[in-house]
Amino acid sequence: MARIWDPATGQEARTLGGHTGWVYSAAYSPDGRQIVTAGGDGARIWMANVDDLLAEAKRLIQRDPPLLTPEERKQYGLE
Repeated sequence: MARIWDPATGQEARTLGGHTGWVYSAAYSPDGRQIVTAGGDGARIWMANVDDLLAEAKRLIQRDPPLLTPEERKQYGLE
């Protein structure tokens, strides 16, 4: 797992728990909206902003049918 810390408070702001092994690298996208983590099990892309994450969840839930495609399951670290 990877952890994001709030530099102002020193508190953990978020945990990114999808990897099955060590996380070796992490970086923000140029626009700051995504985080990429890489480890022994591959790379994962995360939404950095909780509001963006909630908007994406709402979009996925509201579509018909409200199921993830195999590609999305892999993208979101569910497979």
